Amino acid sequence: KLDMAEAIVYESLNARDKAIYDMKVGRHGKSAIPNQQIAQRLGVTPALISQRSAQIAGQMQDLIHRGQV
Repeated sequence: KLDMAEAIVYESLNARDKAIYDMKVGRHGKSAIPNQQIAQRLGVTPALISQRSAQIAGQMQDLIHRGQV
């Protein structure tokens, strides 16, 4: 279920959120790195990385809990 939720949510993300997700979890050819490094690479704050990561994870959990995957 998680793989399907991941795919559905990933496709709905904008380019910056896809980059955050890829660097956060080490997917799509990226290495997993800490929020501080992600923030530096994208020119945003680490707090924004934490916020967006939590929102992405929440979207995946919502799909699973609602039984949509």
